[in-house]
Amino acid sequence: MARIFSIENSSVSFENCEILSDTASSGNVFSVKSSVLSLKNSGLVSKSRVYSCAVSAIDSEVSVLDSHISSISGTAVIFSLSGGTFALSSCDCGVTSHLGRIIESGGANIRLSGNKYTGDFDEDARERNALWADEKSLILEDKNNISIGFSYD
Repeated sequence: MARIFSIENSSVSFENCEILSDTASSGNVFSVKSSVLSLKNSGLVSKSRVYSCAVSAIDSEVSVLDSHISSISGTAVIFSLSGGTFALSSCDCGVTSHLGRIIESGGANIRLSGNKYTGDFDEDARERNALWADEKSLILEDKNNISIGFSYD
């Protein structure tokens, strides 16, 4: 799987940036492990044929503010989280795919506020939620978010 940025045991911040990734088969733009990633007032597009993920984070602190993020692929995810903390505020997030989610979380602590989630699927979205979280995930805040194109709008 192609990775544009591989961040481990580090702290990285992007502000006022536009980042585009177009990989042939599968890829993620940010692969983050045991690190801090901050995106502010930026744009991020992840595109591939089979699987696309904008940010994959393991045991990290990820915060995204005032940004627009898209994932385009057969299977598209914007944020894949395993542990750590995640904050998303005042963002426009969209997936264009056959199967897709905005957020998939395994054991992360999550804060979501003032976001717009858009799903553009090639068939009716049945049982597709913008957010999937396992029993170990903790949704600390989920307010003023709008979901369009998912099964539970």
